[in-house]
Amino acid sequence: MYLSSHSLFLRATFGWLLILLTASGPLNIYAADGTGQNIVENGGFTEQSGNFFTGWALGGFVGGKPDTTEMWKNTAELSGDEDGTSFLRVNCLDPDGADFAVSTKEKISLNPAWVSLDVSTEARVKDIVKLATWGGRIMISLTFYDGNDATISGEFFMPIPPETTSWETLQKSIAIPPGASTFTVAAHIIGANAVADFKKIEVVPN
Repeated sequence: MYLSSHSLFLRATFGWLLILLTASGPLNIYAADGTGQNIVENGGFTEQSGNFFTGWALGGFVGGKPDTTEMWKNTAELSGDEDGTSFLRVNCLDPDGADFAVSTKEKISLNPAWVSLDVSTEARVKDIVKLATWGGRIMISLTFYDGNDATISGEFFMPIPPETTSWETLQKSIAIPPGASTFTVAAHIIGANAVADFKKIEVVPN
């Protein structure tokens, strides 16, 4: 069943990302106070480990459907244009499982001196079929966690407008919520079937 309410959207966005995280702890990649530097590993999707992008993992309705031999029609892959441009392609195509994302595999540590995160992406979308009554969303979503790994509630995302059918650079500054010590970031489609392409995803602290 596809998600069709705002409350389910929040639960999906901030719930299922928990299962993506490994037990190895937060990723500490800032130097000094880290401001002005991208802190997302492999944000250009240029490196691969095994069969997937280094530092990233799948989330949502992915793999086999429960109690069936069918697979969810949701995939992520390295793709490219005729001019040689490579990018991450996120395909959320299953009408019964319209919640799919590619998320950072590990939590990223937040320096206590930081107050906000500048999120940016180069993206485009196509073949959108909105399924949820509230219209569905294609977005870059952030999930924040406190020192006990509990999710901090709230809406922390940058929407990708449906009319973004050619490559566009999108940016948004997101305030770090009080008590947050780590976060994850994801390219996320929810409540819709669509194909979304991402050349890069970067997060720069302030």
